[in-house]
Amino acid sequence: MADQLLFCPHCGMQQLKTDARFCHVCGQPIPAVSAHAAEPIVLAPKRPRRLSAWWLLPLPLVGVMALVLLAWEPARSRVADLLAGIRPAATAPASREPDTSARAASGDATKGPTQGVSVAPTETPAASPTVAVPPSATPQPSVTSLPTATPPPTATLVPTATPFTAVTKPEIVHTGSLGLIAFYSERDGNAEIYIMDANGGNQRRLTSDPASDLYPALSPDGRRIAFVSQRDGNSEIYLVDSDGSDLVRITNDAAEDRLPVWSPDGKRIAFSSDRSGNANLYVMDANGQNLVQLTSGPERDGHPTWSPDGARLAFNTGDEPASWEIETISAADGARRRLTENGVIDWSPNWATNGSKILFLSRRSTQNAIYVVAPYGGEERKVFDGLESIWGAVWSPDGQHIAFTSNESGRDEIYVIRSDGSDLRQLTSEGGAYPSWR
Repeated sequence: MADQLLFCPHCGMQQLKTDARFCHVCGQPIPAVSAHAAEPIVLAPKRPRRLSAWWLLPLPLVGVMALVLLAWEPARSRVADLLAGIRPAATAPASREPDTSARAASGDATKGPTQGVSVAPTETPAASPTVAVPPSATPQPSVTSLPTATPPPTATLVPTATPFTAVTKPEIVHTGSLGLIAFYSERDGNAEIYIMDANGGNQRRLTSDPASDLYPALSPDGRRIAFVSQRDGNSEIYLVDSDGSDLVRITNDAAEDRLPVWSPDGKRIAFSSDRSGNANLYVMDANGQNLVQLTSGPERDGHPTWSPDGARLAFNTGDEPASWEIETISAADGARRRLTENGVIDWSPNWATNGSKILFLSRRSTQNAIYVVAPYGGEERKVFDGLESIWGAVWSPDGQHIAFTSNESGRDEIYVIRSDGSDLRQLTSEGGAYPSWR
């Protein structure tokens, strides 16, 4: 008796205890087994009923899920997927036929919900609600409401900011492929301010006064020109639009104010003035307000040029022109650094727009030459000395060319070379000097 196996007559499951009175699986009573009972293994043929008995267990859960599906749209597809996982326990052949017909009618988008149709057992009406659930899942196009997240295309408003920044770029004003060059010329009898395309074309006069107008400086956006005029009896700094309109004076002092240059942001102007009794550097707002003295001392300071970040200025300084050297100074605290120290005249520095080099003029032989040096000093490299009396040299905006003045022809004219000193070209033929390139 101890070795006999005991099976439940209702569900066919083997019992853990040979003297069990109730099935530990289905809970049904188990008849007592007599000592002379036949071999219990004969109950094994009832095992196939296990399938139907087990199938009954998920039905309450299926009913709950059906209610959830009816109440909550997003849950329907999830429950359908869950029920699809139960489908293998049912008869597979019956489930495939509705699946293919439904797919043909509604397409792949309803592939998930149509699998839920096969879950409903034919023997229990409780599963029939699940048949109605999947069709209601066809409103799943409500999921396509997610594309209402397409408002991100409103992020395309950002590119509209690019036209705004482009307004301040010199390219809008430039008519030549390489920008604009302002200069002065005496071609009409006295020194006046002119402007031309960087290829030498479209030259036109901007000022007209019996006094001399000199040393133009184009603003970073190419719209305004600062220059020096003696029309009020001494050298003062004026502004004029690049089309010759809106002339205004921004300094008014008995001293001589010269050589204006714009800061990279166009908000300030540095210049040289002897209003303190000696030629020193000053900085003011572009409207002439908030004047600040940048250098002081007995040296003569001139030809300031801004670093691209506006933090420093390079300039020439010395007791007299024969001893001029190139230095830099911090616009914030006045800290200075000498770049050249060679006992010859070095002057008129100009900072490249990429910040990597400073060009300057030097007279180390019988004629002037263009040199370059790093912003912190070091090797001084000669670029060009092929013409007579070179002066007023400046970088092109892209740093690929250098414009300068020479009287090789017997009159000051403007020339241009590549940054390596090659490809010499003449831009003016009626007189021109002191180019400013933007």
